[in-house]
Amino acid sequence: EIIDKFVKEQKTALREYAAQHGTDKHRDQLVGDEDSFVRTNVAKYGNDDHRDKLVGDGNVNVRAAVAESGNKRHHDILVNDPENDVKVQVAIHGNHSHRQKLLDNPDDSGSILREIAKHGNDKQKENLLIMNILELEVM
Repeated sequence: EIIDKFVKEQKTALREYAAQHGTDKHRDQLVGDEDSFVRTNVAKYGNDDHRDKLVGDGNVNVRAAVAESGNKRHHDILVNDPENDVKVQVAIHGNHSHRQKLLDNPDDSGSILREIAKHGNDKQKENLLIMNILELEVM
């Protein structure tokens, strides 16, 4: 099969293609790829075993892809990630307890809070409204 050859290709774009369109067998070979774009595709299109290996990846985009496509176990880990881009994905794709943890420790940019406002439960949305009112009173 042609994708078998793409996995071993020097060209990153072909390995990315294999990660996206290949099988889990192909992704097994690519999960440790040197290129973060390839690993990001493995996180997006692979299975939970692949994401288990990538949840602690050194690249923020790979971890964000794990948060986007991952399960509760991945979100439990990534809710504490130092990077806001990763926590934004947890706010979008995680559950209400993940959003509550993020709400209890808001980031400075507000991007996480915006996603909680979109995806949170009614109590979380009410808390955000109260936080905004208190913030306006301080100004």
